[in-house]
Amino acid sequence: MLEKKILNISKIENTDKYDRKKVGYLSGMIGTFLNVTLGVSKFVIGILANSVSITADAVNNFSDAIYSFATVLGFKFSSAPPDKDHPYGHGRVEYITTLIISMMVMIVGVQFAKTSIERIINPEKIIMGKIGIAFLVISIFIKLWMSLFNRKLSKAIDSSILKATSIDCLSDVFTTSVVLIAMIFANYTTFPVDGVVGLIVSAFILFSGFSLAKETISQLIGEAPSVELIKSVLSDIEKHKEILGIHNYTFHRYGHLKTIATVDVEVDSEMSLIKAHNLMSLIEKEIYENMKLYW
Repeated sequence: MLEKKILNISKIENTDKYDRKKVGYLSGMIGTFLNVTLGVSKFVIGILANSVSITADAVNNFSDAIYSFATVLGFKFSSAPPDKDHPYGHGRVEYITTLIISMMVMIVGVQFAKTSIERIINPEKIIMGKIGIAFLVISIFIKLWMSLFNRKLSKAIDSSILKATSIDCLSDVFTTSVVLIAMIFANYTTFPVDGVVGLIVSAFILFSGFSLAKETISQLIGEAPSVELIKSVLSDIEKHKEILGIHNYTFHRYGHLKTIATVDVEVDSEMSLIKAHNLMSLIEKEIYENMKLYW
């Protein structure tokens, strides 16, 4: 499978981890190529068939191509090392990239909703051949493969961008399937199937964009850490018998690669500063090795 080859190529030597930037680059370039190919093909078919729903699906693929290319840029900039102005790195660029893409997706949805409503009011005849229908079937399978492909990669490197890409591809499977069904039945009814399906596709595009934006904004604002993470950190600290109490803990996430935690702990007042410092250093090292948390 292609995703396994990408992970093997991106594997960091002598570890069980992967180079996130390399995985993102390869996934983004593959996605860009496939989406441009699908978009151009569907656009031509949509024009020849005089179908607004197919054309809407084509533009959706073009937006996905931009999305895939933005994925490459997102991984490039988010992997940049810390500098004077950004001492905690540039990991949140991944979130910003995803937010921009979600806004673009919603704009496309609004534009095609308008076009679809106009087609419902003023329906036009659709001319759809067997070759066009066959291509729509092929595109459904391509998008299904892309969804599974990106889902496996997102799990391997815990990437919000690739997870969003996987979900978007799966939504494309649904939208193209609806378009396909509409094209098959369009020649057997006077009902404005094309416009109605175009409106359904537009609504789905809008929903996908909104859901993606909502999740990303939550991460940008400062999403609370999972209960499991908090319990795990506190448990690792409490296992040291020298720790008498824990309070006032905070977590800040600067992208996937850096989460910074601050925890106030209580120790015996008779403990020397040197011993206390060495204990804190030991705890920080253990938690970093187990959970990659910075202090």
